[in-house]
Amino acid sequence: LTAKKGAIFVDVSNELREDGQGFEAQLDRAMKTSIGYGLDGVFIGGTGAGQPLGLRNDPAKISVTKESGQTADTIVWENLCKMFARMYPAGRSRCVWIANETTIPQLMQLNIAIGTAGSYIQVMKENSGTFSIMGRPVIFTSHLPVVGDADDIMLVDLSQYAIGIRRGMQLERSNIPGWTKDLMSYRVMIRVDAQG
Repeated sequence: LTAKKGAIFVDVSNELREDGQGFEAQLDRAMKTSIGYGLDGVFIGGTGAGQPLGLRNDPAKISVTKESGQTADTIVWENLCKMFARMYPAGRSRCVWIANETTIPQLMQLNIAIGTAGSYIQVMKENSGTFSIMGRPVIFTSHLPVVGDADDIMLVDLSQYAIGIRRGMQLERSNIPGWTKDLMSYRVMIRVDAQG
């Protein structure tokens, strides 16, 4: 792993900084949340060039083709079965499903018909706001492509993905850059890399 720098910079008027209740704590939280969102994006889709190598671009990724005759922009039970079957045996007890939010309506309605009486088993289960498929957790994210595109849903063993943080996030401030404009400059930086 070779650490890559990520940062957010913002200038703030001294009036806002002085008059806003708990301003710095709110700014700290907002900037760290934004960097976290960006890190999620590169951990999933990063190219490895000047940024971490994401899950979607890892050479260990195995793609499962859709069923012959499968309607475009759909997810069927057989897709999920093939993905689970391709997961290496030791990873089956640790893997998680990662899916774009646009898959939710289909996954909520996806079921397996049982017998001729019309009974069915729902594929995605929900318990206190936590979702699972085949007993494995489902995590929804906007960082994957929309339903129907490659990688709209993935089954991954995150224990096989290494993240190295060389420098943790910390809010820093300085009035030097904006001294003549009565501004306070803030930054949050992180040095991190990741790969499968």
